[in-house]
Amino acid sequence: MLAEHHGEGLSGAVSAHYRYGPFGEVLRKNGDLAYSNPFRFSTKYQDEETDLLYYGYRYYDPISARWKSRDMSGEHHSLNLYAFVGNAAITQIDPQGLNIYVTAGNGGATKIDDLHVNIFVDKWDVNVPYEFENNTIKWHKSGWVGFSFGKLPGLRGVRMVGPKSTWLGWASYTFTCLKGVIYVVDVDFLDTEVLRERETTFEQDNAWLHYMLSPERTGQEDGYSLLHHNCRKYVNMEFDDAPNHF
Repeated sequence: MLAEHHGEGLSGAVSAHYRYGPFGEVLRKNGDLAYSNPFRFSTKYQDEETDLLYYGYRYYDPISARWKSRDMSGEHHSLNLYAFVGNAAITQIDPQGLNIYVTAGNGGATKIDDLHVNIFVDKWDVNVPYEFENNTIKWHKSGWVGFSFGKLPGLRGVRMVGPKSTWLGWASYTFTCLKGVIYVVDVDFLDTEVLRERETTFEQDNAWLHYMLSPERTGQEDGYSLLHHNCRKYVNMEFDDAPNHF
């Protein structure tokens, strides 16, 4: 499979044309700006002397189809820390690894397990710096932290009625005698299916994680209903609201 892209100037004429192999290696390039244009495969900057592509956190060598430095997250995804998208570049993508995720499932064996929804954020160990180019220090990715909203046992006598009622800080309508709580999930991110994903930075991940671990979120109790105020609604509302806490 080959991939092609080209750029057009103000006149509409093709100024640069590239043809790639499946791992981003340039097979052919022509046009007046084909050599001077630095943005190439997957819109990434390519160094003309080394042919390396810069993905913001690591350099990728399309000739060997390998990253030039090891995966920051360690062996979470693969024992091969230099592999590019599991050697499946035609069908897979390689996100930067700086994200907040909505996921489904908790690694259990029942249908109820599959229906459960969580929200995860990348976790960075500030005590283990990871050095990149130009003496820039970044943190070491150590895993993920997940949160969800679940029912507490027993009847709790919760009553919230009307449009001015709030549910976990958001305006919402409900009528229930059950109560739930925001909690840190004991689930492996790799056992879940990603439903939504928001690209973030190191600093945004840490700011949002700090907010989620505060008394304002983790441990907060509110009305629970299986059909309306449940884990799915909570997680998606938290995901949409995340930028307000970066």
